Amino acid sequence: MKESTLLKISLCFSLIGVFIILIIAETLEVKQYGISSITDKEVDKKVKIVGTISSIVETPGLFILDIIDETGKMKVVIFKEDDLGFNKYDEIEVTGKVIKYRNYLEIEAETISLS
Repeated sequence: MKESTLLKISLCFSLIGVFIILIIAETLEVKQYGISSITDKEVDKKVKIVGTISSIVETPGLFILDIIDETGKMKVVIFKEDDLGFNKYDEIEVTGKVIKYRNYLEIEAETISLS
């Protein structure tokens, strides 16, 4: 086979592989947790929680929300980009990475929506 034919074939398979990876990444669902079931094992993992905002604290660079569900309470950190758009007692769904800050587990929010 000619080198140009091999190059075209390998390029096609590479593009197909990239598209398959993108499709798989979009269809993977993040596991939803009850707040009390989030432990040190979930640090650096992506999780989803659903709960009610019990308090909102605004600092110069971020918002800190206390989210409660029927199992417990957890802080959610949101880096400021725009206005928060949520109020105390709103029920929200948060997806983000579990982090440990000052020996407490928190979620660094990636997406937040009303539930």
